[in-house]
Amino acid sequence: MAKKDEKPAEVQTAAENETKQAEKPAEVQTAAENETKQAEKPATEKKDGGSVLEKVGKAAIKEHGLAKVFVTSDGTVFRTENDAKNYAANLKNRSILKVEK
Repeated sequence: MAKKDEKPAEVQTAAENETKQAEKPAEVQTAAENETKQAEKPATEKKDGGSVLEKVGKAAIKEHGLAKVFVTSDGTVFRTENDAKNYAANLKNRSILKVEK
């Protein structure tokens, strides 16, 4: 039985969690940390003559038979510009790419 002052091992305070994060080796990353680093990179880097986001948009157009789509910086595809803008409002990079057939 746990003493009154002891916490179960799985319960941590924010300060304890930060301490553990600081002690973690640099090469070890959580999914959230990796996602943050990916968001900081420009997703429109050119590869083989077209941007990555443009290729994602073109693939969605082809797969779903659409005339145009809107792609957010994290690669999420939307049919309407308004939906893409609303979604992008929560991203660090709020840019939207319009991709047409």
